[in-house]
Amino acid sequence: MRGLIKRRLVLNQPKRQPSMFADAELRHLDAVIRYAVVQAEGGRPITFNPDYWRERIRNLAHAYELVPAQRMRLKGILTLLDLAQDALAPFNYDRCK
Repeated sequence: MRGLIKRRLVLNQPKRQPSMFADAELRHLDAVIRYAVVQAEGGRPITFNPDYWRERIRNLAHAYELVPAQRMRLKGILTLLDLAQDALAPFNYDRCK
């Protein structure tokens, strides 16, 4: 009986995509967030929701079987996202007034 319960739990877990399919998503996240940083540093306000992109990063981490190099790249993208959020903070503050 215990073996059946254990087997059922394994079958109900969502299957992750292979790591090779994550590269395109990583490139996209990197490009968008770098663009936001460059625009903010240049003083050009853009519409950018850091919470949305943070959720996309979380989903990527859970949906794919990432290899260590991809995990490192994801950490770098998170660091970039923090930079973008800090750089865009004055623009976002002005919109809230």
